[in-house]
Amino acid sequence: MQQSNTPNTPNTNQYVRPAHIPPHIQLVHWPKYFDWPSVAALRDLVFHAQRRNFEHVISRPMGRILIDVEQFFEWQKNNQYQRRSRVTSK
Repeated sequence: MQQSNTPNTPNTNQYVRPAHIPPHIQLVHWPKYFDWPSVAALRDLVFHAQRRNFEHVISRPMGRILIDVEQFFEWQKNNQYQRRSRVTSK
């Protein structure tokens, strides 16, 4: 059995947060770091959090809604929540 030269390689299926992105992002500041999903889509997810199993992704300290970045992408992977393609009419 041949061993890999990189013994501690991370699992490629797991989201790794870049250093310049904070671990928790306020919902209204999400577009500063990611272009998807929109703030409106995130608000919809928060509103229906219990039904969509999104509760563990959000926290609400002092009335603000914070999104846990790593938990969001883990939730997205497990729930097949994907970006929709826009349909343009000709």
